[in-house]
Amino acid sequence: MTPAAAKESPILRFEADCCANCFEPLPNDEKHKPALFCSELCNSVAKDIRYWRKALRDGRLQNDPDVRLALHTRIAHLLAGGYNAVARTIPADVRTLVISRDKVCVQCGGPGEEIDHIEGDSSDPGNLQLLCADCHHAKTARHFVPATEEQSAFVDGLEQERVMPDEPAQLCDDDEFWQQVERILRPERINRIRHAAAGYAMDSSAEIIAQIRDGKGSRPGIDDSLDDDHSARGLDDDSGYGEDSYFARAMARDD
Repeated sequence: MTPAAAKESPILRFEADCCANCFEPLPNDEKHKPALFCSELCNSVAKDIRYWRKALRDGRLQNDPDVRLALHTRIAHLLAGGYNAVARTIPADVRTLVISRDKVCVQCGGPGEEIDHIEGDSSDPGNLQLLCADCHHAKTARHFVPATEEQSAFVDGLEQERVMPDEPAQLCDDDEFWQQVERILRPERINRIRHAAAGYAMDSSAEIIAQIRDGKGSRPGIDDSLDDDHSARGLDDDSGYGEDSYFARAMARDD
C-alpha cells in the first residue's frame, strides 16, 4: 500500500491499551513484551497476517514455491503456539562459529546455507547445525502434523477475514503503515504507564494514528530506544525466519 493510499484508507481497528491482534486488555506493566500485544502468539499472528497479505498481493505466493513453503511453515508454527523469533535469534559470533565448525550441510555434505536449531529454542552452538536449503526444508516438513478441524477453521477464518479483503481489517494487518505507527504507539504506551515527563500532553491513539496518516511523522519527547515489536534483532535462519533464510531470499527476488 502506498503512503497516499494509506491516507485515504478508513481508520483500521486499534484500541489503546488492548492487544493489537485480539483486543484483550494489556497488563499495566511497562516491562510487558511485546508492548502492543498480549502474547508472543498474538504478535506472531499479526506478523504472519502481514506477510500473507503482502505475498498474496505481490504475486509471490502464487508464483514462488519457496514463499508457499514459508507461509506453510509460519502457519504450522502458529498452530503450535507461535514462533518466538527473539528467543531463536542467533548471535553473530555463534553463527560464525557454527559455519566455521560444520563447513557443509551436516546431513548430505552439500553447501551449507542455513543454520538449524536441532531441538527447541536454545542458540547454544551444541544445539545448532548447518544444513543446505533442501535438507532444512525436509526437516521442517517432517515436523508438520495434520491440522485438526478446529485449527483449520482458525486458519480459514484468518484468511477470509484478514488476508483476502482488499483493505486490512486491523491496524496491525497493514504491513507498511504498521511499521510507521507501531514505533510511535509502543513508546507512547510505555511512557503513559510511567506517567513520564511532567506536563506531557497525551493524545488519544486515534489522534496519533491520524497525525501519522497526515504525514506529520513522529512526535517529540518520546523514548523510541526500547525493544521493537516489529522485528527481532540479529539473525535466525531457522524455519525460514531469518534475513538469510530461504523465504527472505525469495521475497527479495524480483519477479
